[in-house]
Amino acid sequence: MFRLSRRALELGPSQRPDAGGYASFVGRVRGQNEGRAVVGLVYEAYDELAVAEGGRIVEEAQNRFEVLSVRCDHRIGDLAIGDAAIVVEVAAAHRREAFRACEFVVDEVKKRVPIWKRERYADGRSAWINAGTAHNADALTEASFYERQRRLPEVGIEGQRLLGDARILVVGAGGLGCPAIEFLARAGVGTLGVADGDDLDATNLHRQSLFRARDIGRPKVDLVAEAVAEANPYVRVEPHRLSVSADNADSLIERYDLVLDGTDNFGAKYVLNDRCVALGKTLIQAGVYRYEGWAMRVEPGHAGGCLRCLWPEPPTDVRSCAEVGVLGVVPGVFGVLQATEAIKAVLDVGDSLADRFWLLDLLSMEARSVRRTARPGCPVCARAVPSSSRRVSEDDSVEVTPFDPRLAQGEWILLDLRAVEPGGGRPVSRWPWAPAVPELKDLRTEVCYLAVCAHGVTSLDWARQARALCHPNVWSLRNGVTGLERIGP
Repeated sequence: MFRLSRRALELGPSQRPDAGGYASFVGRVRGQNEGRAVVGLVYEAYDELAVAEGGRIVEEAQNRFEVLSVRCDHRIGDLAIGDAAIVVEVAAAHRREAFRACEFVVDEVKKRVPIWKRERYADGRSAWINAGTAHNADALTEASFYERQRRLPEVGIEGQRLLGDARILVVGAGGLGCPAIEFLARAGVGTLGVADGDDLDATNLHRQSLFRARDIGRPKVDLVAEAVAEANPYVRVEPHRLSVSADNADSLIERYDLVLDGTDNFGAKYVLNDRCVALGKTLIQAGVYRYEGWAMRVEPGHAGGCLRCLWPEPPTDVRSCAEVGVLGVVPGVFGVLQATEAIKAVLDVGDSLADRFWLLDLLSMEARSVRRTARPGCPVCARAVPSSSRRVSEDDSVEVTPFDPRLAQGEWILLDLRAVEPGGGRPVSRWPWAPAVPELKDLRTEVCYLAVCAHGVTSLDWARQARALCHPNVWSLRNGVTGLERIGP
């Protein structure tokens, strides 16, 4: 039996009259780690995956060592110094089997179960720490893991900190996504979001390097979380078991600093292009075909433009890898290239593909770099928010807070941007007393408009578009309806 608990763990031996040997292990929160005073910690887990993998470990222990019963409980949430973090209890016919099974469970839980630990220190700082580790635990530290990388002058201690603070979303855990995820994790990107709605298929294995034949039929995002936890215990994965669409893209992308497009169809690529530009997020795209591939970087507001500047509409005559085939190493090469571009973006070093479309034919080993420029009149990037404006300062003139004194002056019209007509039409208000949202060209200059959305992102983009069309009295409510709900009635 494997359980996660937010309450204090119960200690004490299980009562089994048929057990001749009994072993238990209790792991507690320690007050020191590598010379730093620890004042507490937080355990986080991907609950469904953790319970499933923990259950497999318990079952393996029972079968391998032929024990009578195994119990493993693991705390999640906030823990204080001295709290029990993990309790393992094994009952067996003989003591030797009980000892061996207990040790096996402890080691495997630390190595395989996706549980992450953030320690809080007396100096006010905190850091993600390996919630457990595989073999040679005493030899592994975060400093030793990144020691060679930190020697690079472009990285150093500060660059490694930037990577650790970064939140990167990888859409698609396939031939492109797998190598990108692995190298981003090994580089120390602190939080990796992975979005994929598929289960592993046998046809994936020749190019998707994170997976094994024994994993066929399991959700890819679960397998990615396991693989990353084993590859680098200092990185956490946020799995999203879904296929990205126009309906869910915004709520997903908003959580991250940068997006990698590892999808294999142009429909998804255009959704990511359009929404990343609208939200002011850097997007790194790639695609492969047989022995060749391409890569580019979309920076909102950059002179290099976006995907629609190259092809205004998705191509309809491109056949998929399932139809024409692909050499397994090709997506591997381009996935690593995407990871490289992402790391450069986080560190702000080197030249980028923001104004280039880069192509490589691995059969002929010919490479081409095509200069890109924004297309005048592009419906997406012509109104892009520059990536340098992603984090809006408190004095940004396009936003107001709920208690801004300007809201009490003059005539204001509230515009609700949260819902959209079927088929991608104009926003429809969820508040029956709010007016329909007009076209930008129909805004009245003599009144003030307050645009409101769920989180203040769409409304900010909409307000900036209106300002660009010389309507100075259009504002966005900071943090949107979510911010109002936090304030309360």
